[in-house]
Amino acid sequence: MTDHKGKLSPLLKQATGITAAKGEGAYIIDPEGRRYLDFTSGIGVTSTGHCHPKVVEAAQKQVATMIHAQATFGGIGEACVTAIEGLNVLYDEDLIGNSAETG
Repeated sequence: MTDHKGKLSPLLKQATGITAAKGEGAYIIDPEGRRYLDFTSGIGVTSTGHCHPKVVEAAQKQVATMIHAQATFGGIGEACVTAIEGLNVLYDEDLIGNSAETG
C-alpha cells in the first residue's frame, strides 16, 4: 500500500488503502500482484470490466486519430455521426436533424 498522506486533498476520501497498479476485468491488482475484486469501479468499467480488449482497441484507435477537439470547430466528426446514426436506429429519431447545429 502506498502512503498518500499529505499528497492528496483531504476532501478526496479513499475507500481503501490499496494502490491499484493495474485492472483486469472485475479485478484491480496492486503493485505486488495481489488481486482484489473491485467493488468501487466507476461508470467507465462497470459494464465491461477493466481493460476489456474491445474497449482498449477502440480507445487506442481513437487516440491515434485525435484525443480532443473543441466543439467550436464546426461540423461533428465522422465517429460521432456513425454513433448518432446508430442511436437514430435504436430510438427511431433523427438526433442530428434535431440538434441546435442544424438551426
